Amino acid sequence: MRLALLLSSLFFSSAAMAIMDPGPPPWNCSPRAVCNGDNVCLTVFGPPMDFVLHKVEFEENSFVLEGMHGDERLAAIFSSIEDAQFFVETNHSDNRSPIILIPDDTVSDAHGFYVYSIGSRGSGERFVSEEKLRVVCSRMPKR
Repeated sequence: MRLALLLSSLFFSSAAMAIMDPGPPPWNCSPRAVCNGDNVCLTVFGPPMDFVLHKVEFEENSFVLEGMHGDERLAAIFSSIEDAQFFVETNHSDNRSPIILIPDDTVSDAHGFYVYSIGSRGSGERFVSEEKLRVVCSRMPKR
């Protein structure tokens, strides 16, 4: 009887109960899906395309995204795509993030993000792309 109760609690328990903080950055991130503007997503298969997110010192929600071959790009976290679009349209400083990260709260035991790039039109108008990459980030392995 106790075994049946234990098993039923595992099947019917909330995913929120399993959340464990993956710890502070740096995080190792892996792509999981590519999504278009209509939110149709395809799972990513193939060779590993991992990258690392490092925190930028003294800046809130700013990161450096380091690729597999050592290339680096700035990234910024925004709470929503609307906030990111407003920032991109109104920020005219030289400190512009080419990568936008929007938290994906459906991931437990890790950090999940939707990764957007920033494009520009011929008139110099900047915008957040409709296509996105869904990634999962976890604690860096200890060396």
